[in-house]
Amino acid sequence: MKPVFVDVDGVVRDLETAVLGKDHDGGWAKEVDGMPFLDYVTLHRDTLLVDTPETEYCKALQEWSNLAGPRSFKFLTSQPDEWRPYTEKWLADRFPGTPVIYVYKPKDKIEIIKKFDGILIEDYPFFESYDNIVLVDRPYNHKVKSDRVSTPMEFLELMLGARFDGAFNEK
Repeated sequence: MKPVFVDVDGVVRDLETAVLGKDHDGGWAKEVDGMPFLDYVTLHRDTLLVDTPETEYCKALQEWSNLAGPRSFKFLTSQPDEWRPYTEKWLADRFPGTPVIYVYKPKDKIEIIKKFDGILIEDYPFFESYDNIVLVDRPYNHKVKSDRVSTPMEFLELMLGARFDGAFNEK
């Protein structure tokens, strides 16, 4: 099986709901209290990044981690340096022992999955190519043509390898 990398925000941690409330319509491009979303999160990182709710996929990934072990996948996330200690705490509380790889820009994730011939489970809708990327279905990435999962059960099936055969690198 190929190495599996999992993004954090939007895949297992629901940062948008923590900042914008339950009925948001996608908002990393929005302003919050007169400042860009990312600046707002950075200003309030001590609470927002630690007390952030889990997404619907978090429990499925925890089940997988319990079955296959915490080193059966790695987190791959692009975050500012200021967020990282808080993200470490959030992840350690839910996924103890699972490695985390940090990059500065989302496009840097592509180099990592190419280097390890891996698969990335992601929600980001702006990559140039989605080879070896599976999107978790979100309203803001519906226009992207990619393999995707739409439910926690599909997510768990993906992690179990049920969908790896021939699902990737199809042109």
